Amino acid sequence: MSIRDYVGPADGGCQAELLRVAGNAEAVGGLCLMLGITWAMNCSLSTAKTPSLVWGAMRDNIKSKTGLRYLRQLAQQQLAHTRFFAAGDWFQPASELVELASRKGRRACRLAPEDGFSTAGDMATRIQQGLKASAAWPPMVLIVFAGKGAGSLAAAAVTHGGKTFLLDPLQGVLVVDPARLQALDGATVEMFTLYKIRKGLVIPIA
Repeated sequence: MSIRDYVGPADGGCQAELLRVAGNAEAVGGLCLMLGITWAMNCSLSTAKTPSLVWGAMRDNIKSKTGLRYLRQLAQQQLAHTRFFAAGDWFQPASELVELASRKGRRACRLAPEDGFSTAGDMATRIQQGLKASAAWPPMVLIVFAGKGAGSLAAAAVTHGGKTFLLDPLQGVLVVDPARLQALDGATVEMFTLYKIRKGLVIPIA
């Protein structure tokens, strides 16, 4: 399998396109963390919709003329917190941006006893543990990781209807459906292969 096998035809990622649309040179490093946080928050506001539909609506809105201002705002918010990434601190910017995006309605939490991962299997385990620990509805987590030569990247995951939906803003929404004999560790193996992940962190949202 490949990572594309988990992404539906209408669920693709578009971070590169959004950055071109935004025209924000300062955000050239990406805005994956804010896209992941915003998607997770939108899922909690639209529980009747699948997370894939939430992503599609969010993506289309941002790409519209009325969404440009919002997109630039997301980019500027993430940019303001990148100083922590340089120091290797992933939790601090995630925590502050979760509060900012939710207007202090949500908060990031530490996953005990272990929130880090360095293998695809551990990544899947931490995501599952984080979703169980999340007090939000639907349960949601952020995933921040370092890939070989790619700097820090971010994704998010939520559960809905017995499935796990994992948003990678570069690739799109990965859907893990047990009814199709899919397992979360299969998706994380594909992410490890694609990004050559060295280490990462899972952050539950409450």
